[in-house]
Amino acid sequence: MKIIGNILSDKQIEYDPRIKTVGTLDEIDPTVPTLIIGWEKARDLFPEDFSSIEKNIKDEIFWTFKLIEKRNEYEIDLETFINYCFEYTVKNIEYIFIDPIQFRLKTIKKIIDKIKSIDNLVSFQHGDTLFIYGEGIIFGIDLHLLDFYFDIKKDKLKSKIKTLCKGTLLDDEILIKYKDYLARLDSIKYIPYLHHIENE
Repeated sequence: MKIIGNILSDKQIEYDPRIKTVGTLDEIDPTVPTLIIGWEKARDLFPEDFSSIEKNIKDEIFWTFKLIEKRNEYEIDLETFINYCFEYTVKNIEYIFIDPIQFRLKTIKKIIDKIKSIDNLVSFQHGDTLFIYGEGIIFGIDLHLLDFYFDIKKDKLKSKIKTLCKGTLLDDEILIKYKDYLARLDSIKYIPYLHHIENE
């Protein structure tokens, strides 16, 4: 399971398995956000950058009070940090909706050629929409619109996508697995990316 955030604390915090609790700065994963628990600990670790008013110390490092110091602020800040970690996970993912109304067939064919050139694709179908992830891009395809405007048959396109994805075509059953993510990200388009990072 991919770690999406660090919590630096004297005590283990069992909040979300994707958030790693560490005891020292040396243990953190610097590629994801970090929350330091405790006013004094945050001040001691970052004496030059620390502010008792601003919770963002620097870059992707934040702090909050301990539970015993200010319970209400601790709970709000912890929940805010978890939400931020989920958003941070997908912030650099580009989304391209293949729109047959705005795009010419030539443009759509170029995008499809791009999709074909990507290794390790993951796709997810929700209703008449296909979401395909690869190389930092999520492509959205409305099967009904492509059929209506360009006579590209749904089953034929799905079959080709399934072949490109080496058989990985997720359906709505996968929503249960990622319900925590979806509650925080509020978009099903990220499903193939989330599946990718949990299985890479």
